[in-house]
Amino acid sequence: LGYVGVVCRSQKDTSQGLAFKDAQQKEKEYLTNHPMYRRLMPRCGTQYLAKVLNTVLIRKVKDELPELKNRIMTMLTKTETELAGYEDAGDADQGAMILHLLSKYARNFADAIDGKLSPDDVTDGQITGG
Repeated sequence: LGYVGVVCRSQKDTSQGLAFKDAQQKEKEYLTNHPMYRRLMPRCGTQYLAKVLNTVLIRKVKDELPELKNRIMTMLTKTETELAGYEDAGDADQGAMILHLLSKYARNFADAIDGKLSPDDVTDGQITGG
C-alpha cells in the first residue's frame, strides 16, 4: 500500500465552512504546484486515497465471502436439523418445548455474560455487530 499524501483542511478552513469540493480543489492546486509533490501527484490526494481504500475493501470482502458462505451454510444446516427435531414434538409437548427453548436461551445468555461460551460460539478476530 505505502503512503498517500493528502492535504487536510485547517481548523480555520473548517471554522469558516470551507466546502469539501473547495477543499479538494485547494488540495489539488497545492499538490500540483508544489515542487516535491508535483511528480507524485497521480498518487496523492484524498480522491486517490479513497480509490485505494475502496480497492482494499473490495479485495478483503472478496477474500472473506467464501468463508462467510461456508459458515452460513453450516449454521443453516444445524438450525434446520434442530428445527426438524421440534417438528417431531406433538401438540402435547409444546409446553415442554417452549420451556426447553427458554431454558436453553437463558443458559446461553448467562454463559455469554460469564465468559463461558464454547469455542464454537466464539469468533476469534472477527468484528460483529453494527
